[in-house]
Amino acid sequence: MKSIGKLSLVPGAFNINEPTLFGLPIVLNPLLALPFILMPALSMCATYVLIQIHVLPYLTGVMVPWTTPPIISGFLVGGWQMAIWQAIVIAASFFVYFPFARRYDKILYQQEQAKEQEILSK
Repeated sequence: MKSIGKLSLVPGAFNINEPTLFGLPIVLNPLLALPFILMPALSMCATYVLIQIHVLPYLTGVMVPWTTPPIISGFLVGGWQMAIWQAIVIAASFFVYFPFARRYDKILYQQEQAKEQEILSK
């Protein structure tokens, strides 16, 4: 997981997440499916509510390319408030994903240890 994480860091900064989605894999992984589905829904609902109660400004309608890095894209579509909000959502996403990723890493480590023991016993 660490090598895939390092490999996908630069592409991920530009919203190219396929190395993570298919390399870990997040796709078809029941353990990582929960945060993968939950976090976008939570961030979308929270953003909507914050716009409705006038904490965040209405979006400007600027269409930024999909590869524009987060925070920069937030600044372009909603000003400094939206850029800060994107940074908060990224931090929240980290904390939502972290326990699931730790658990998945432990599962992979146990599988790796079992395979090593199998090989050594032969």
